[in-house]
Amino acid sequence: MVANHEDWFTKDAAVRFLPRTPYRYASILFTFKSEGWPQGGMNEKGLFFDAAHTPYQELKHAETLKKASGFLWQHILDKASTVKEALLILEKYQITDLQEATILLADASGDAVIIGLHNNSIDVRRVTGNYLLQTNFNQWHPELGEEKVCNRFVRAEEMLSTKPPVTLETLTNILKATHQGEMTVYSNVYDLKNLVVHTYSNRDFEHPITVKLSDYMGYGECMVLLDELKQNDRALELCAKNNNAPIRLEGFVRDSRSNDAIPFANIAIRGKNIRTPSYPDGKFEN
Repeated sequence: MVANHEDWFTKDAAVRFLPRTPYRYASILFTFKSEGWPQGGMNEKGLFFDAAHTPYQELKHAETLKKASGFLWQHILDKASTVKEALLILEKYQITDLQEATILLADASGDAVIIGLHNNSIDVRRVTGNYLLQTNFNQWHPELGEEKVCNRFVRAEEMLSTKPPVTLETLTNILKATHQGEMTVYSNVYDLKNLVVHTYSNRDFEHPITVKLSDYMGYGECMVLLDELKQNDRALELCAKNNNAPIRLEGFVRDSRSNDAIPFANIAIRGKNIRTPSYPDGKFEN
């Protein structure tokens, strides 16, 4: 199981369902409707990712690696079923996101890693006990931030060090103790084996929004605001059912002069809630 907070200034938090296609796994994603970038999520194989903003550190990488940007993490959910598979994909790219973030990956087997920067190079932390923990500071270089030690990290580690049972209640209690007040837009607990996510919007820990990924597998792409889903727990289901025959997008995005592939372009149909990024080779499909 995995728990996370989303702390941000934007208030239009939304949940998005992407159906399975011949080219990708289905996934549940969390985003902001005004921004569109996936902040975190889980695919139908139980692979999870989340990003934590951390102090800037320059990344030194081999120039022979392919360039990548934020949509790389969507690509990981689309194509990988385990942490091991995700790491093999990431080996091919310059992951510039890591200059200001660390990434947590976890899967249904219990494997989990934190990917960040150590001495300007990518490093990977793995589970050494029965948990893996990340907050908004670089654990390799805590001196880079204003907080030498993150109080939320310390509090969560204290609670986890007692080796409590791995349950929804346990993780919810940790979330209650570590949120950042009004900055915390939503908090999630993922059950990666059963493909269920429990969401607490605006720190309302008494009324979770529960979404089971398998309930949506036969439907089309959809995105709804968390506020709407909180008022009507069937809002995502009804939206996805209405999009049961989604419009198909497929093709390549190339530079008109050089004919080079353009990765991570955002392709959309004007006036419709249908969009998809291009992959690293410029191909897009939805």
